[in-house]
Amino acid sequence: MRRTLAVLAAVALSLTITVDAFGAGYATRTLKQGSSGSDVRALQRYLDQAGYNTSADGQFGPATRRSVMSFESAEQRTVNGAASRGEQRMVQARAQVPPAVRTSPRRRPPRVRTSAATGSPWPPHPRPRR
Repeated sequence: MRRTLAVLAAVALSLTITVDAFGAGYATRTLKQGSSGSDVRALQRYLDQAGYNTSADGQFGPATRRSVMSFESAEQRTVNGAASRGEQRMVQARAQVPPAVRTSPRRRPPRVRTSAATGSPWPPHPRPRR
């Protein structure tokens, strides 16, 4: 009985320690070149939806690394080509924002010029010609 219990405990422990990459949830591990699985495929889909042209094949290769580096650069993050759990959540959030609303953090909104005399954003009416 004691031996059976020890074997069952060892099996249960080995199952909990082993992480199957294909069953890994999104943003549960850092993804880098050489990683593969459903979480990589999800990252690739989110990158593509966020505007970083990426094919979703589930393999983190050089193309995915370039897309991650572009994302990191645009978000003013440390550019290393590896997608940390936090960066994966950021990519997911950016992918869920409609493209018309999405802006780069480096861009400033356009300035609205105001009329010095009135403070209105509309220019004063031109005087009619005589």
